[in-house]
Amino acid sequence: MSNKQQLWTEGVLIDFNVRFWSGQKKIKPSEIGVNEDRLPDVIAKLVLCPNKYVKSFACIRMKGYHAIERVSLSFPVGGARFVPARAIANVITELEKYKLEFDAMVESLLSEYRTLKARCVADYEAQLPRLADYFPTLDDLRTRFSFDWAFFEFHVPQWSQMNDKFIAEAVVRDEARFQYKQQLQRIVTDFSARAAREMRERFLDHLSKIVERVKSGKSIDARQTVGFELTLDRIEAINILDDETINKAIAEVKLELRHGGSYSKDDPAGMQRLAKVLDSAVAVVEDQEGAVKAAERFNRRIDLE
Repeated sequence: MSNKQQLWTEGVLIDFNVRFWSGQKKIKPSEIGVNEDRLPDVIAKLVLCPNKYVKSFACIRMKGYHAIERVSLSFPVGGARFVPARAIANVITELEKYKLEFDAMVESLLSEYRTLKARCVADYEAQLPRLADYFPTLDDLRTRFSFDWAFFEFHVPQWSQMNDKFIAEAVVRDEARFQYKQQLQRIVTDFSARAAREMRERFLDHLSKIVERVKSGKSIDARQTVGFELTLDRIEAINILDDETINKAIAEVKLELRHGGSYSKDDPAGMQRLAKVLDSAVAVVEDQEGAVKAAERFNRRIDLE
């Protein structure tokens, strides 16, 4: 029985899209009957949507992207993100939370819309008597907002009998099959190399922060150790390569954090113990040969037939 797996059993691709109305309108001088050099700067580009809403929508969108990026890996097709199977539930929970926040902000804007529109029209009535025409209707405005995501499985299509039917010549058909499989192999190889590199970079980034604190003699309280453990959990979640050296390094750091709880310069033995474990983990992460081997093992595990 083969131990090989299909790539889509490891996780899914996610498409995340957020749209919102920024309310920006560039005014043409001809629209108000003045020369370009006489167009007041204040109305050259009107912002019809209050800045507090624009900033809030942009902030929520960024939180959604961060929620995905924390537990996903870049994928070499279409700029997508690959979410490991073990992280899908957490991503959905996070995105649903931000969608509620986004929808509440939309309803808040809609409830104020008529008042905001009337105020803006009154402020610029002298310069822009047709300003009201620039505002969308309430129903149209509602359609300009969306906070959506969708998951897709990366299926490797089979070379079916239909292909054989349309490529009649055996030599051409065999060459086409070969090129087809080579392309799929390049995708998987590129993905595994990226995954190995990205996972180690994230681990090193977080290790560096705590190493810096230890070397500078700064205290590390229990809250900070718990936060670092949660970060390590997220790194474990994206370790679809099953890089054993990384798993072992993470386990050793976690064990020390749970044993120590907190660290301060008043406990030099504890600080030295933590520093030793962190230095060992850094050495593992910086071992590029280990990353290459992990990617190669993954490639051998994935079935392209």
